[in-house]
Amino acid sequence: RGHAISVVRLKGDFVIIEGDMNDGKSHRCCLNRRDMSKDVLPHALVGRQMISNAWVKTVVIENNTPKVIVALGSGYIVAVETMSVQKACMRLKSEYCLGGNFCIKLHDVE
Repeated sequence: RGHAISVVRLKGDFVIIEGDMNDGKSHRCCLNRRDMSKDVLPHALVGRQMISNAWVKTVVIENNTPKVIVALGSGYIVAVETMSVQKACMRLKSEYCLGGNFCIKLHDVE
């Protein structure tokens, strides 16, 4: 599986989580620890659940484009997927897409 490391820092009103995943990719997300309505995409997706029951874990940059890492565990198997921000917004469970941060334009969908 490789080695993974994450560092969690508190900086003012923000929690910053960054590090390297077991495949060598770097990840980073920045969340407002006092008011999640102030979080911005793609970071606002972290910690939210998809209709598949998978959870958004972190943000990566691929080809200068932000994407999210989504994971679903079943027994000892964890399925991990890299997903576009638009696709993740469309696949959020309804209780996790309140607040208006997750509106996307259809012409932006891959």
